[in-house]
Amino acid sequence: MTTATLDSATVKIREIWAKMRGAGMSLTELGLAMGYPEESARQAATQFLRAANPTIGSIRRFARAVNVPVEGLVR
Repeated sequence: MTTATLDSATVKIREIWAKMRGAGMSLTELGLAMGYPEESARQAATQFLRAANPTIGSIRRFARAVNVPVEGLVR
């Protein structure tokens, strides 16, 4: 799937994740920060980041986890 077929929120989420990953955050840490249990945190974060059209609830969890306003992700 190309970025042309992804919604704007997904593109922004992936851009932010690239910066967070570059700063040393792991998928497990992201999943934990999003509120998932330790045993499924990595898998949940991976599934979220792969979603072409994530739910608003997942976007809110991500926004809180990386300390960005949800309004900056969704329009």
